[in-house]
Amino acid sequence: MPHAGRADGRGAGRRGRGARPCPADLAGLHRAQIPAAHTSRKAGYNPGNRPPALRTQPKSGLRLGSTRSAGQGLAAGELPIGAVVEAGGVVLGRAYTSERALGRRIVHGDLLALTQADEALGSRRGTAPIRMAVTLEPCLMCLGAAMVLGVAEVYYAHESPPDGGAGVAAAWRTHPEAPWFAAPVMTAGVRRDEAVALFETYVRQAPPGGMRDWARALIGRRSGDVI
Repeated sequence: MPHAGRADGRGAGRRGRGARPCPADLAGLHRAQIPAAHTSRKAGYNPGNRPPALRTQPKSGLRLGSTRSAGQGLAAGELPIGAVVEAGGVVLGRAYTSERALGRRIVHGDLLALTQADEALGSRRGTAPIRMAVTLEPCLMCLGAAMVLGVAEVYYAHESPPDGGAGVAAAWRTHPEAPWFAAPVMTAGVRRDEAVALFETYVRQAPPGGMRDWARALIGRRSGDVI
């Protein structure tokens, strides 16, 4: 999906870095110790667009969490695109789109959630696989960020062929000199009907323009939902 005129943010700005927790200690962190990946001085920005205290997150909850984050984004006037990143049942990042609030374009929700996870983990990695759920197929930028972080599984609700992440992941061949830079397993259609309903609401509420036309075309694509 092109950025021109796009009102969905799926990333975050740069933030200062403090001491990095060991993954084994993540479950004991308090809210104040979680990187505030959505911190912004822009007037009107909603500071609630950040993960709460880290908590257990079963796979079904991971998928539901991305839909709930998307709903929060819709309520804030953004495109309904939300993402959650977890490892070993611990939430590492959660975000919704924020381009309108932050006034920038490289602020995709999945990129922002991945950045939160990177700050929580630091350079250390645990043995639990990192997983991400997002309500829209990742773009190439966000897929690349997921690969750098080492995300093993991505669950997305709605297909977006122009973004291209699923196609690149399917065709990716890991280089023997960089076995850690591998494409995640991509699963499409997760909670798809809920994501479609959010986009339908966006289409009804959004003013006429390119983004409303794009969202209308997006929800015109139909496929089976994965529960």
